Amino acid sequence: MAMLSPGAGPLHRHDQKYLQAVGYFLTWYEQEEHAPLTLETLTPIVFIGYRNELHHEQHLSVSTINLRISALQAWSGWLTEQNYLAADPAAHVKLVGEEEASKRSGLKSAQINALLRQAQLSRDKARNYAILQVLLQTGIRMSECSALTFEDISFGERGGLLLVRAGKGNKARSIPFNASAREAVASYVAPRLHVEKVSLKAVATRWPKPKSTQAQEPLFLSQKGSALNTSAFLVKLLNCNQTKK
Repeated sequence: MAMLSPGAGPLHRHDQKYLQAVGYFLTWYEQEEHAPLTLETLTPIVFIGYRNELHHEQHLSVSTINLRISALQAWSGWLTEQNYLAADPAAHVKLVGEEEASKRSGLKSAQINALLRQAQLSRDKARNYAILQVLLQTGIRMSECSALTFEDISFGERGGLLLVRAGKGNKARSIPFNASAREAVASYVAPRLHVEKVSLKAVATRWPKPKSTQAQEPLFLSQKGSALNTSAFLVKLLNCNQTKK
C-alpha cells in the first residue's frame, strides 16, 4: 500500500533521517514476519517489539532509538488522521528514557489492562491471556513466541527462565520468566499436563522433562493442534479490542 511507505504522510517535510527511520521499520517487520506490513498488523505490540529490538538487540543509543520511534509516531498519527487507522497504535508507545532504558513495556496500564480483559473474553481465553502475558512480561518477538516449546521454559514455583533459541542473528538468549507470566501459562497448560488443581507448584512438578516427547511440543497450540501463529492471533484480538472502544 502506498501509505505504508517511507514517503507517505507528513515525514517528507522532515530530514532524511525520518524517512530512513520508517524504511528501517518496514524492513525489520518484513524480515521478522516474512510478510510486508499491512494496516491490520500495525499494532502497539509491533511498535514495542521494534523499540525493544533497537534497544536490547541492536544496542543503539537512546537518542537514535527515540528519533526512530518519534518518526514512527508521526507517521502513525498521520495514518490515523487520514482515517487509514481507527485508532493510533503508536500514541502511547513510550520513548526510551536514560533512567528507564531497561523497561520493556511501552503501553500505559489502562491499555495493557484492556488487552488482557479482551483476551479473557475471547474464545480461547486461557491461551490468549497467557500469550499476552508472555509477550508483555518478556518482551520477546511474536515470531519467537510462536516458536516456543515446553523445553524452552524452565518452570519453577519460585522462578523461571525462558530460552529464545534462535533470536536476532540466530543467537540464543535467556530471559527471566516472572510470576505473572508463569501463572498465566500455568492456567493454560494445566489440562495438557493433567493438573486438576492449578498452582505454580503443581504445574512445576508436572512440567515436561527435557528431551521428552512432550517437551518438544509447541507451548501455544491452535485449535487444530499445531503451533499457533501469534501474529495472526494478535491482529484479531487487537482489532476486536479497538472496535469495542
